Amino acid sequence: MSDNPQSRVLNAYHSRLSELAAMKGRRNASLLGLCTLGIRAGLSDTRLEQEIRDASGTPPLGADEIRRAINRARRDTGPLADRPIAGCRTAWRPAPKPQPPLGPGARTFVARMIAQGTGADSGTLAARSPLPIPDAPASQTVAFLETLYAPGEYLFCGDATDKGKIGANILTAGEWAETARAGKTLPPLLIGNPLTGRQGETTEGKPSYRCAACVEAYRYALIEFDALPLPGQCAFWQGVITSGILSLRALTYSGSKSIHGLVELNAADREIWERQSERLFYATCNPDAPERERSDRACRNPDRMTRLPGAFRPDKGRVQSLLWLRPREHAQTAPVPAPVPPDAPDTPQPLSGTPAAGECADRCRDCWNWTPDGFGHGCAAGIRERPSPGWRGPCAAFDAVM
Repeated sequence: MSDNPQSRVLNAYHSRLSELAAMKGRRNASLLGLCTLGIRAGLSDTRLEQEIRDASGTPPLGADEIRRAINRARRDTGPLADRPIAGCRTAWRPAPKPQPPLGPGARTFVARMIAQGTGADSGTLAARSPLPIPDAPASQTVAFLETLYAPGEYLFCGDATDKGKIGANILTAGEWAETARAGKTLPPLLIGNPLTGRQGETTEGKPSYRCAACVEAYRYALIEFDALPLPGQCAFWQGVITSGILSLRALTYSGSKSIHGLVELNAADREIWERQSERLFYATCNPDAPERERSDRACRNPDRMTRLPGAFRPDKGRVQSLLWLRPREHAQTAPVPAPVPPDAPDTPQPLSGTPAAGECADRCRDCWNWTPDGFGHGCAAGIRERPSPGWRGPCAAFDAVM
C-alpha cells in the first residue's frame, strides 16, 4: 500500500476500529475520534456506520448514536484529499459554512417588531393567546406540557447542574403532567426539546442522558433577551404575534427579567436545525443591531433549558407564569394568500388602488406569505410593487428577514 497521508489515516482508522470492541466503558468516548479518522480517509457515511456497528462488540453501538457521531465529525472534518498538497505550510481548515441568505432587514428586525407591538404588556399577550391561559400555576404547567409535547416524549426537568437520570428527572411529558396535577412541585427548568431516553456523549466526551446528543426531536428554538427591558420584550412578542412572522408556540415569564419564547422549527435533524436556528438568530441577535435589541445567542444549542411555566422559582421567590400558548393546528395570524388563478401571469404588476382592510400598503403581500422554510418573510418597507396573483416566489425586492 502506498505510504501517503490518506493511506496512513486509513490504517489508523482500521487499527482503532479493531480495538473498539475491547474498549468496555470507553466506546462512546472514542466514537467521535474514530468517525473523524474515517472521514479523513474518505469513507462514506454508510460504510462508516456499518463498519463501526459491526466492530463495536456486544451489545453493539446504536445506529442513531453512530449517525450522530458521524454527523458531528462531518461538520468539522473533511477528507484528506481536500487538504493542501504535501509541503504546503498553510494549515488545513474546514470550509467555512455558507452564510444564510438573509436580507438587510435582519439588522432592524427586533426594532420593527417592537414598533409594531408598542404599548403591549403581559396582559396584552395573555389576551391574544390562542389557548386560554389558566389561572392556577399547576394548570399552566399541564397546559404547556400537553400542548407542546406528546405524552410519551421524554423531557428533562431539573436544575442546570443536575445530571440526567431516567425515572428521576427524565420522565415522559405525560408523567410530568400527572405530577403537576397531583399538586407536587416541579423543578423550574426543562430542556425544551424531547430527549431519546438513551445515553449520549457531551462535547467533552462524557456520557450523559441530557446533552445535545440525546435530543430526539429538533422541534423548538429558545429566544430570550437579557438587555431589553420587559416592556420592550412584551412589545417585541406582540409584534411577532401580530405579524405571524415566526412560528411561535409559547411565551413564559421567567419570574425575573425575561420572557422565554419557544419558536417551532421542526427540523429533520440537527444539521437542518442549526441552519434554521442560524437564520432565526441572525434576525433576533443581529451583530449590527444595538446590544439591547439582541437576544441571548447562548440559546443556540438544541438542549438549551427554558423556564417551565407554573413552576416556582426559589431564587426569586416567584412563580414562572405562562403568557401565551398556541396549539400546533392553530392558524397563523399572517393573512392568507388569495387563491391563484390557473392562467395568471407570473410577472410583477404595479401595486395600485387602496389596500384591503388589514393589509399594509408598504409591503408586498405575496412575499409576506412566501414561507419556503417555515418562516414568515416579507419585502423591505416602502416597496411599491408586488407580484401578480399567480406569482409563486419572491419579488425582485424580496427581503428574507422581515
